[in-house]
Parts: sequence; structure tokens; C-alpha cells
Amino acid sequence: MGKRVSKGKCQRKHAKRRALERYGIDFNHQNMIELKRHIMSGRSQNVVTQSNRVTIHTLEWQGQTVRVVYDKLRKNIVSFLPLLDKTPE
Repeated sequence: MGKRVSKGKCQRKHAKRRALERYGIDFNHQNMIELKRHIMSGRSQNVVTQSNRVTIHTLEWQGQTVRVVYDKLRKNIVSFLPLLDKTPE
């Protein structure tokens, strides 16, 4: 039987996949740490607080605005969301 993968590791893997899919950015471990520092130090805009544990932030990364889901309990970026640019027609 295989070794179980932690929830935190699954969250990080998911986030990296979504960043590549939605923004074309291939984040490495150091990039993720830097994004987390931005969030924890208040250099991001808290858009929505989903629960006591999960918040959604918007921040700048290398000249591009990105939207991330952050897990405060695990101190992980969980996912990258598409920017909502829906203008009424």
C-alpha cells in the first residue's frame, strides 16, 4: 500500500496546477513562499473571507494581478482563481 499524501501537499500541488492553467505561471517552491509572505504581511487585498480558515486574496505577482485562495490554518495557497472581469453587456 502506498504512503498517504498530506492535505497540505495536495493543496500546494493543486494550486501550482491552477496557476499554470489560469495564468500561465509555473510557480516553484520559492515563489509560493514569497506569495504567502505577501499575504501574511498584509501586502495583498483580502477580497472575501469564506470561513475562519479560508480567505481569497488579490495581489500583484511579477506585474500580473492574481487571485488566490489561502488556508490560514495550514498557511498554504490552496488554489488560483480566474480574475473576474465580467462587464455587463
